[in-house]
Amino acid sequence: MPRRTPGSDNRVLLVCRLLNRRRARYLITGGVAANLHGSVRATKDVDLLTVACTVTFEKAWPNRVVRRIGGIRVSYLSLADLIRSKRTGRASDQADIDVLSGRRTS
Repeated sequence: MPRRTPGSDNRVLLVCRLLNRRRARYLITGGVAANLHGSVRATKDVDLLTVACTVTFEKAWPNRVVRRIGGIRVSYLSLADLIRSKRTGRASDQADIDVLSGRRTS
């Protein structure tokens, strides 16, 4: 049985597969991206950054992380951009920042 990777939920991969087929430029952000960077927390949704968010997307795209999960190419926010995006003041985002900031220095 393959090892489960954070963010390897079949629904997330299905969305990535469909976006990849359309050659869409997207970045996974939020809780799923935090999990892909090593944080472990539950999330009920998938947050995507697309070209519709032009300013932020265009700045984040060159720094993205691209990884194959279950044979599907997945693009998500770099660790630095993810931490920056999490500076909202919400408790769940601060918890992610605390975990992710530790990964940044290790």
